[in-house]
Amino acid sequence: MNTLVCIAVLSLALSATSSAFAHEPDDGHTPICHCWSEGQDVVCKAGHAGGWPERHANLVVFTEDGRLVWSDKTDDNGAARFKRPAGAFYILVGDKPGETLEVTWRDVRSTRLKGR
Repeated sequence: MNTLVCIAVLSLALSATSSAFAHEPDDGHTPICHCWSEGQDVVCKAGHAGGWPERHANLVVFTEDGRLVWSDKTDDNGAARFKRPAGAFYILVGDKPGETLEVTWRDVRSTRLKGR
């Protein structure tokens, strides 16, 4: 009888494990944002790892001490452009709790990433 119970428990454990492996997380929904310099401006393009843009999302720029510098929404392509603030700054992109991204001035590249 104990052997039968052990086989049943082992069988249930294996079936639960195999179904967990069959359902991998969908990384295509992971929010991303790339920012780069263009002259005196910073351009940010927000989207998802799956390749679609984050349209009309809030994009807010603050100085390092928390003073609001600029606020707007991304366009239909998920892009926004603003004048680069003097000194250190950070950018918050997104509208949904848990999906808002923070980009710091250190993350702003000197040129646009290829293919983005």
